[in-house]
Amino acid sequence: MDNYELAAVCAVANGPAPEHWLDLDHLPGRGIAWQRVSREGRHVVLEPVAGRAGDVRHGDVRRRRLAAAGSGHRHLTAYWSGHDAMTGDERPDPAEQALIAHLTALDLRTWALGHMPRGGSLTPGAVPPPRRVRILDLDSGAISDHPVLPVPPCAP
Repeated sequence: MDNYELAAVCAVANGPAPEHWLDLDHLPGRGIAWQRVSREGRHVVLEPVAGRAGDVRHGDVRRRRLAAAGSGHRHLTAYWSGHDAMTGDERPDPAEQALIAHLTALDLRTWALGHMPRGGSLTPGAVPPPRRVRILDLDSGAISDHPVLPVPPCAP
């Protein structure tokens, strides 16, 4: 077994991803993995672990989501910068917090061990973990994976 050290920073926001996370996008270039988890209402956004230069980082996810929002990108930007989004009854309960922690740890473990998902009857075209955003719906328990596609230059 090879002996090597892994280092990672995992940030979890009980609300929209804070803009200052962009300041930590340099970590993979320094050999430190960078994992982000945030909550938007009753949806948890698990961003891919960025472990190397060139991996999907928070800025990439942010730009992709704004591009996908189309004409709604101004509303999404306003939501992300608002403080009211962090209050209310949508906060996760202890069981939901445990699920979020489990999925976060599982993603970090998958990155650390270099595992890639296998396709199967339920996941015929699994999106590779380094290239996907995972959304957890706390109300239904549904988990959906979304590829992080390149952002075209004409995107907002």
